[in-house]
Amino acid sequence: LVAMSGGVDSAVAALLERERGVEVVAVTVKLWTDQRTDAAKSCCSPLAVLGARGVAHSLGIPHFTLDLESVFRERVVGAFIDGYRAGETPNPCVLCNGDVRIDAMIALADRLGCVYLATGHYARIADDGEGPLLAAAADPAKDQTYMLSGLRTSSLARLRFPLAGLTKAEVRERAERAGLPVARKPESQD
Repeated sequence: LVAMSGGVDSAVAALLERERGVEVVAVTVKLWTDQRTDAAKSCCSPLAVLGARGVAHSLGIPHFTLDLESVFRERVVGAFIDGYRAGETPNPCVLCNGDVRIDAMIALADRLGCVYLATGHYARIADDGEGPLLAAAADPAKDQTYMLSGLRTSSLARLRFPLAGLTKAEVRERAERAGLPVARKPESQD
C-alpha cells in the first residue's frame, strides 16, 4: 500500500515501489473540507484526493480513499486548539501522523492483505537491534522525521520510505523522466 497525497513525492514513491516489482495499491486520506481554505495547498483536502486518484490511475494503480475528517477534527484540531489555549505550540502534522493517518492506512493495508505502507516522506528506518527507529533522510533540506516523531514502534515496523536516499531535485527528475503530471507541482502546506 502506498500513501498517495497527489504530489510528486508520493507519486515517485509509488513509481519506485512498482519498479521494485511490488504490487502497488494507493490510498489517500481525506482530512479536511472547508470552502474558505486554499485546498490547492492542502495535502488531504477533497481536491488533493481527486489529484491523487488521477495520479494513481495514470500509473495504472488502484486507488482507495479513507475519509477521516471527523476523527481528524476531534483528535487533531481539537487537541491543537486545546494546546494553543494552554500556551503550547502543538504541531498538527505530528499529532495527525502519530494518532490518525498512518495507523488508519496501516489498518487498511491489513484489510487489503498488504505487507507494509510506503510513503513519500523523506525519512529512513534504522534498527538498533531493539526495533525500528526513525533516522534522517539523505536530503537534510527535506528531512521529515520530525513530522513522524509521534509514531509508535509498531507503526514504524510497517513503514517504508522509498525516497530516503533521494534529494527533492532527484525526485522531480524521476517524475519528469516517467512523464508524471505532478513533476513540477508545488509542495503542499498545511
